[in-house]
Amino acid sequence: MESQEGSKEFWRRPQAIVAVIGGILAIVAAALTMFFDLFPDLKPESDKAADIEIAQVDFDHEENIRADRESNMGDVTKGAEAWKSSVVTVSLRNNSDNPVLFTMATVKISHASRIDCITGGGDGVLHGQYRIKVPVNAKSGDAVERKMRWNLPPHQLETMAFSVGPATSLDRAVDLYQFTIVLTRDDGSTLELDSASHAEFGGDVADSLSGAKYAFDPPSTESAEFISDQQSCWKQELEKVNQIIGSAKLVSPELQDLRDRLSNVAKGASR
Repeated sequence: MESQEGSKEFWRRPQAIVAVIGGILAIVAAALTMFFDLFPDLKPESDKAADIEIAQVDFDHEENIRADRESNMGDVTKGAEAWKSSVVTVSLRNNSDNPVLFTMATVKISHASRIDCITGGGDGVLHGQYRIKVPVNAKSGDAVERKMRWNLPPHQLETMAFSVGPATSLDRAVDLYQFTIVLTRDDGSTLELDSASHAEFGGDVADSLSGAKYAFDPPSTESAEFISDQQSCWKQELEKVNQIIGSAKLVSPELQDLRDRLSNVAKGASR
């Protein structure tokens, strides 16, 4: 009877219950540790994405783009041209106690096209020095990879900018893109940024749109067939611009400017 009373008294003590539960948890933890040491492939992986936080991403900043010019004769002048282009800027915060290394940036293309209408272009070929160079024949579903080494120290905020443009362009050409940038770490895990839409010009935007202005305000000597074809072409491009603006979270100032200018040119012709 005394031992039963003593046992009951033991279980009435809160510290005794805590001690027993603690002992059980310690045994379970030790057993799990031993199990995963014996079978490491069965050990659940920690959430690698949780240690990296996207502090900010935008399409508001500009970067100077240098370009080599190639003549029709094949002569190349290094750094002959320069213009400003908006860049996707991302700031990441490393919340972990260990450094994090990103080794690849992949641009997943959901739209890539070059305006087909007559832009009044010159005869030069331009090779822009973009961080991400998109092939001229790129199409929806393609991916462009760019190796990199971006190291994020523990508990630090770091920023990287990505310029995106055609590997080869022409004077006054206009390239339209919609894409998503995916960053890959050295352990294979990935971080996907917001979708973005962009217009890249082979020079000055006003020069690139001189063909549109001509189409909607032609001289009286121009043929009606040519005017109709070109106006139809530019209206289709305006529809395309509106579509890729509406389907992306990040829109570059160049693309918004292109939409506004084309809209104003087309409206001016309709009055």
